[in-house]
Amino acid sequence: MSLGLMALNAAIDARLRPLLPAGMGLGVGYAPENLTELASPIHAHVVPDGAAPASDVGPQARLMAGFTLYVFLDQERIDATQEAGAYQFFDDAMAHVLGWQPLDLGECRLVASPSPLAYDGRIGRLEFSFHVPVYVRRAP
Repeated sequence: MSLGLMALNAAIDARLRPLLPAGMGLGVGYAPENLTELASPIHAHVVPDGAAPASDVGPQARLMAGFTLYVFLDQERIDATQEAGAYQFFDDAMAHVLGWQPLDLGECRLVASPSPLAYDGRIGRLEFSFHVPVYVRRAP
C-alpha cells in the first residue's frame, strides 16, 4: 500500500499547517514564491526532493521520498514576535515530522540538508530535510 507521491504533499500540508503561527503562510510543492511581496515577512515552503530506492524485495519496492522544509524570514519587515513564531514553527515542524507514520508503514526520518542556514543580507532561511517511506507494488 502506498500513499503516492502527490498525496504526500497533501498529507504533509495537513500535518504542518495547524502548527503555523498567525500570519505565516505555507506552500507545498514547486510553486515559485516572491518573498518580498508576500503579506507576511515569514513564510514556510515544503519542496519535494525526489525519491530514492531503499529496498526491493519480490513484488514490492520501498522508496524514500525526500522533502525539504524552508522557513523564510524577511529581515527588513519582521518583528520580534514574528521571528519567535517562525523559529517555534521550525522546531514544532521538525518534532511533528520526526517519527511520523503517514500509513503506519515506516517512520519519517530526518536527513542532512544541503545548507541548513542561509542569509543573503535580507532573507534569512532555515531548513531541514526528511524522508518519508513510500511502497510500490509491481504491476500484474
